[in-house]
Amino acid sequence: MKNCFYKLTIGLILAGGEARRFGGGKCQAILQGKPLIQWVYESIKPFTFEIWLSVKKQEDFGLTFTKVIKDPFPGAGPAVALRETLKHVANNKVLLVTSCDQPLIQKKLLKGLVSFFDPHQYEIAVFIDEKGKILPFPGLYKASLKNKKVNALRDFLKNTKALIIKPELWRKWDPKGLSFYNINYRKDLERLEKGTP
Repeated sequence: MKNCFYKLTIGLILAGGEARRFGGGKCQAILQGKPLIQWVYESIKPFTFEIWLSVKKQEDFGLTFTKVIKDPFPGAGPAVALRETLKHVANNKVLLVTSCDQPLIQKKLLKGLVSFFDPHQYEIAVFIDEKGKILPFPGLYKASLKNKKVNALRDFLKNTKALIIKPELWRKWDPKGLSFYNINYRKDLERLEKGTP
């Protein structure tokens, strides 16, 4: 990872979802002795110079965040939360965006992501699966995207200089795709506790 890029990269954890399917309190749910959000925090920390948090309401997660941004449109979804957070980002900076319910993010995958991303050439870097589905998190989003009109995450890719990382490359870094595993239901967490995502 280039040291200069590290100085431009802000980690952002999205934690403003309603978590209705989970039954609420998802970020604080415990996996192998640690809250889900802590797993994510520790994964992205080596690749950022500071970490921000996007929430629907102020909460104490027991972690140090440089900036906590309250979602002005609670319930509007991750795309709107990301757009609003980008408005707080200096023009030369890049967000490394993750969700609080992705506890298995692999550092090798993040290293590959940042090493392939040229901020002078691209505005966004995301992964896709074998069916061509966009896997938006973890992903890199430049501050220059702050003025885009978006309602869904795919809107960020419209008329944008995008780096799309395909499975034949990212599976070299994360063969099982663990980085993209989301905790949506209690049973998902229970499976992880048993070691079977």
